[in-house]
Amino acid sequence: MMTGYASVITENNELFRLISVWLTDEGYSVSHTGSLNPGELCLYDADYMNENEPPYADGAIYIADGAGADKIKNILPDAKILSRPFTRAELLEAVSEYAEPSNDKFALDAGGQRLWYGKLSLALTDKECRMADALIKKRGTTVTREELYEIAGSDRAPLGDTKATNAPDVYICLLRRKISKAFGINPIVTVRGVGYMFAE
Repeated sequence: MMTGYASVITENNELFRLISVWLTDEGYSVSHTGSLNPGELCLYDADYMNENEPPYADGAIYIADGAGADKIKNILPDAKILSRPFTRAELLEAVSEYAEPSNDKFALDAGGQRLWYGKLSLALTDKECRMADALIKKRGTTVTREELYEIAGSDRAPLGDTKATNAPDVYICLLRRKISKAFGINPIVTVRGVGYMFAE
């Protein structure tokens, strides 16, 4: 059984928001992403999919209408399909086969660069969004400063430059401040000498 983290791959923002609200209400953490990651629960909108080469991964649930569902079944006979239109109960039943809730009320819309906490939302910069995505995906475990340093991307400089190597700390500080101000909580914990952890 996977942890209660779900990725949603779709270009339909209304679909993402509906799935996000229903799943976060039940304690799942949700991200709006663009790729399938093995070992991770993923809800994949068939409208987003290349018809000739649908991706497959354990933990993938394909969302499709009648004709789209038939196409997926022909190519991926073992695929789990959630047929449109679906109810909240049907979504939760499909998801519960793969993952248990984590009781985490955070949802990240990486495409729209917004962090949701229940019904409240917060706009993020590109770097803040990528930092939040890395932390939320590994919720409860430490993300090292080296991993976050890679995410900092264009802000990188030679590792001998101590001013440049604190880029992850600067972004985490900004992210913490924004989350605390918007939601009144601080879920990002410092793991001394190692990195950071999303603990909420």
